[in-house]
Amino acid sequence: NAANLQLQQEVEQKTRELNEMLEYLQKSNRRLERDSQSDPLTGLHNRRYLDSVFPDTIDQCKRHRSSLGVLVIDADHFKKINDSYGHLAGDEVLRKLATILQKYCRRNLDILVRYGGEEFVMLLPATELDGVLKIAESIRHHVQYAQFWFDDQRVPVTVSMGVHVCIPPIHATPDNLMHKADEALYQAKSNGRNRIEVYKSRFEVVKA
Repeated sequence: NAANLQLQQEVEQKTRELNEMLEYLQKSNRRLERDSQSDPLTGLHNRRYLDSVFPDTIDQCKRHRSSLGVLVIDADHFKKINDSYGHLAGDEVLRKLATILQKYCRRNLDILVRYGGEEFVMLLPATELDGVLKIAESIRHHVQYAQFWFDDQRVPVTVSMGVHVCIPPIHATPDNLMHKADEALYQAKSNGRNRIEVYKSRFEVVKA
């Protein structure tokens, strides 16, 4: 009868509204999760994203006994860029660096993040040392000769890189692999910047 029909329609309307609300909340949560793992300045993934995928990447390489390249990339004298040209110029440099780095991170396997400040991290699974070094040197050369401009001024930009490549051993963790790549980066900075250093070995950059 009419009363039952009206009640049924009201229940159906409420169910539709609840489903719409649930769908909206799910979309919002997905968007928030995505935003929380993205760097707003460069559009790259951020450190939180790296923390979430690094352990799985190590496990995959352990399982398949394949090499994992960890590349830490740091803009040289970045404080001087900010002091000389302003923080807007510094932001523009970071955005362009991100764009350059993305060109060398083409496979679905590769992971690129802005780690913090002027530092970026690239994970290159299933890549031997020679392959990682080719990518690293291509990046170093590209950045050195790229045209960074801000307010009609050319901003000189170079990067130093620390590299660690290994088939991850059983005890490997994100922290200890990053520590080794960081140690190599420190060596690159100590040895004059605009260069690549490999953990426990050395890669001499041939200057043009």
